[in-house]
Amino acid sequence: MTSAARSRTAAGIVVLVMTSIAVPSALRYRTVTVSESNGTSHMDVELTQLWRVEAFVWIYNWTQSLLRSIIPVIILIVTGFAIVAALRRRPSMRVDDRKVAVRRRIAVMLVIVVVVFVVCIIPDAVMSAFYLGYTEADSYLVKAVRDGY
Repeated sequence: MTSAARSRTAAGIVVLVMTSIAVPSALRYRTVTVSESNGTSHMDVELTQLWRVEAFVWIYNWTQSLLRSIIPVIILIVTGFAIVAALRRRPSMRVDDRKVAVRRRIAVMLVIVVVVFVVCIIPDAVMSAFYLGYTEADSYLVKAVRDGY
């Protein structure tokens, strides 16, 4: 199997796993009709039975936090350091060696992308570690940081 085929297979597996992990989030709330004492009614949302089971919520939040935030950040940091180490090990390039210059620029761009992504994802990873996913907490600060408002 070529490296391109392995990459496509790995990407497909990641998409399938992360999609299946996201399904319970879609089942978090259900719509209910609330009748008022004056004879009127309105629609509201409430947690489903599944999301009222504390053991499920704890396991789901840890799994989602690890797979969505913490593990990717660790992988990106390790990959970034590996790219920097590979760049440092390379002998200095000659002025006329354009292939080496292009490869070096690509590697530097990869490091920049990794750093920017890590900086952007760190707040979510920290919130995942301390608050274990999306909670029904009363703290609007926690909700705002997690939801990006």
